[in-house]
Amino acid sequence: MSIPVAYEPSSLESINFYLLHLTLMREYLDLEFQEIETILPFDYNLERIIDDFILLAVFIGNDFLPHLPDVHIHENGLERLFEIYKQVLPSLGESPRNLSIR
Repeated sequence: MSIPVAYEPSSLESINFYLLHLTLMREYLDLEFQEIETILPFDYNLERIIDDFILLAVFIGNDFLPHLPDVHIHENGLERLFEIYKQVLPSLGESPRNLSIR
């Protein structure tokens, strides 16, 4: 009869941590979406861009929602969604928050 080996958690030195500066992320998002500011039929609002960014990111990387077909984070799914978002946003005609669901 073998005795099970106790699980030894890995040391902190062997774990990779990633640090995200939210202010830097905010600046990068602003730079990324500034190019569509001139073609938007409504006022550019970074706060709404950030809200939309978070929503799109949840669809890609949330373990509690079904994944979108053929959109995977490891296959540049996030980048593809943002390119589509930047193409579609100017065509909405007015601020997406002012649109009503019919």
